[in-house]
Amino acid sequence: IGINNYVVPVNASFSDVFKNLNFGYMGALDLRKRRFGLLTNVVYSKLTTQEASTPFGLLYAGAKTKSKEFFVDPEFYGRLVNTSRYSVDAIVGVRVWRLDNSLNLRAGLLPALSLDNTQSWADALLGGRFRVSLPRKFFCEPEG
Repeated sequence: IGINNYVVPVNASFSDVFKNLNFGYMGALDLRKRRFGLLTNVVYSKLTTQEASTPFGLLYAGAKTKSKEFFVDPEFYGRLVNTSRYSVDAIVGVRVWRLDNSLNLRAGLLPALSLDNTQSWADALLGGRFRVSLPRKFFCEPEG
């Protein structure tokens, strides 16, 4: 987690992420009327870690990091092909990001230091989606 020139590496395994997860949410929505629709995803997570050491040696005794990530991506789509067997959609949208990081360095040779930084940006999205209906026998076990 880095703010300005202060960077504290956070080394977390997959299971550590769940131990440090304060809150997480993921949601998806797909609304369609005839050939047009709205597709959106929402993701939010808040992680907190306690690091026993920092790359600053004895200058700081340790660090507490907090990271909050949020993104939403409203996308509009038009169904180009629609049959009972498959469909093809063209998608256009935007993904909006927001990252909030805070870094609290515990006093060592230098006094304690608290830093916060927030960044937001947006990315344009262009894409396609293909759906196919698989035959029922694909999901059923053969008898016998």
